[in-house]
Amino acid sequence: MKKAIIFLSITLAVCAAPLAVPAQEQRAVELTASGDTLSNADTTYHTLTNIGYYDLIRVSYGVNKVNGTVAGTAQLQGCSDPDGVRWFNIDTVLTFQNQAVNQQTTLINPSSWRHLRVRYYTSGTVTAVAKSDAVLTRSNTVKKE
Repeated sequence: MKKAIIFLSITLAVCAAPLAVPAQEQRAVELTASGDTLSNADTTYHTLTNIGYYDLIRVSYGVNKVNGTVAGTAQLQGCSDPDGVRWFNIDTVLTFQNQAVNQQTTLINPSSWRHLRVRYYTSGTVTAVAKSDAVLTRSNTVKKE
């Protein structure tokens, strides 16, 4: 009888425990810009700071030609320092072609970078608009009762 009561108690405890199901949190953000319009020989940075850990980050960046001859590069960089001093190149350089839109998308999986930025550099006779955005995805465990 004692074994039956213990078995019944354990069975009830297991059945009454909440189940864990995976969920996802997504956040779409635009990287903060030090300048959006690039003219001739120009450099600007689009930065996302204090992002923390995410399972997946999708960063899209590039330039849209306004006029002139587009030339230059964009480079995605990451930094793990709290103060944002040492930056490391994450993906291949996007080299601008003389066309209306130059764009690249990079997936970072998983990401432990504290800060991300895109460094834009243009040269020649050009006016172009830089655009950067990111979608951050984190898996959560949600209790379902």
